[in-house]
Amino acid sequence: MAFENVGAIALKKYVASQEKGHMASPVLRFWKNLDIVSQIPRSSGQEQRMGDLLVEFAKERNLKYDRDESGNVLIILPSTAGMQGVPKLAVQAHQDMVALGEPDPAKVGVELVMNWNRTKVRSKNKTTAGTDNGVGLSALMTLADEKIPHGEVDMLFTVKEETGLDGAAGLGDDIKKIIGECKALINVDWEKIGEAAIGSAGGGDSVLNLPIDKEIIKNKKLLRIVLENGKGGHSGVDIHKGRANAIRELALTLKQLNKTKFNLVSITGGVIKDEGKEKESPIRNAIPPAAEAVIAVDEGQEKIIKSVLRQRESSIKDQFSEDKKIKLSFMEVERHADLMITRDSSEKAINFLTALLTGTDSVKREYDPLAGELTVQSANLAIVRTGAYGLRVDVSSRAVDDTKLAEMRKTVDQVAQIFGAENKELTPYPACDQDPYTPLFVFANRLHKELTGREFTFTKVHGGLEFGYWRKFWPHMSMFAFGPTINDPHSTSESMLTKTVPPFLNYFFNFVSSFPTFAEAL
Repeated sequence: MAFENVGAIALKKYVASQEKGHMASPVLRFWKNLDIVSQIPRSSGQEQRMGDLLVEFAKERNLKYDRDESGNVLIILPSTAGMQGVPKLAVQAHQDMVALGEPDPAKVGVELVMNWNRTKVRSKNKTTAGTDNGVGLSALMTLADEKIPHGEVDMLFTVKEETGLDGAAGLGDDIKKIIGECKALINVDWEKIGEAAIGSAGGGDSVLNLPIDKEIIKNKKLLRIVLENGKGGHSGVDIHKGRANAIRELALTLKQLNKTKFNLVSITGGVIKDEGKEKESPIRNAIPPAAEAVIAVDEGQEKIIKSVLRQRESSIKDQFSEDKKIKLSFMEVERHADLMITRDSSEKAINFLTALLTGTDSVKREYDPLAGELTVQSANLAIVRTGAYGLRVDVSSRAVDDTKLAEMRKTVDQVAQIFGAENKELTPYPACDQDPYTPLFVFANRLHKELTGREFTFTKVHGGLEFGYWRKFWPHMSMFAFGPTINDPHSTSESMLTKTVPPFLNYFFNFVSSFPTFAEAL
């Protein structure tokens, strides 16, 4: 059932009902912009239409803009009257989103609704909402039309943030030079009001291929086993919360079915967009909420399989407190393949999947003086699929520094070597760690207390923010991320708390307006 359909109202209808012929407030303009960007399919690697909209947005307002070969867009807000020559500020968001669920947001975008009591915004359907980072896109677009004094503001919209910060890594030289002239950078890509993220993890993906042997299917029945309705979530910030990884749990289920002496025909989990094309878009930064396998069994095994699945479903629900909606089921399917994986290769593939560390099994947490208890290492078993000659497995590793990241990736590689799997390690992205007592953060904290009565909570995120590349490109520049509260990003349960939007925008606009006075005093 879709999220709180009873009494829900489409975001566009809500905005129209509130405007009533009057000029929209900044908050309403934000909601309108969010509705516009949400309707645009913008999965990672498919940001062309979103970039086109941003370019058109700049042209309509006679703003200078640039678009590099990667697809990153820069829009320059000139200084307002009397503010020429003051230090420049960069603000940044990313164009792409994690597209999960049906109807596929990568194809049709997202229709946002407010729930019946107007406390949350999320997708009308059971899909990701794209508020990560539709919020940033909408906030920057709203800023462009806000009548406040400010110096030059360079608004940067990156691409492919969700698949390894590729847009940041490929930032064009012209844009890099312009942003490098700024005194500070504000990243509008954080998910808890009242917090400012000043540090982020680095990460690196490993693409493994386990060779498998196949044979002709003879006198076998094909059954599809499906594990679905997992909580899922962000494979960084949610990785320590004890949520079920559907790929791992399905593999453990298959291991318990060994007495049926089945053969794997296929196993699939996680999400790869545009499968089969030259350029694929694997979603490695989401905990996989579903996985399925087709197996070939002898007649008369259904009773055993039903019993094992019932026991496993109950066990998973008991083990993972946030996964009470997990469902394990099976059904007979028509013959759709001529080959099955040999018994030996089937066992090897299942053992390989259960040997790879993932989720809480991989997590190492330590006390950090700034962030408190912090995840410093983790791995996510993100994708599995069978091909003609091998089992492809994608693992995403994260860590707070290069040494710990190398340790995590070495562990993945050791398992690959034991099972004879090839390991292609993709280029890692860097971590970022900043001193919380820089002048920028002192100013940001003071302003937050003036506006809200509370100090910022500075934190570090176990996820990849573009900070790592920004600090590499512009080591002179301090930067932080902030935003309204978003619950369960990268999952089909994603929602944003509406009450956190006004204070978020109020702080954002006041920061932009106050920044020149602060920066000139440095």
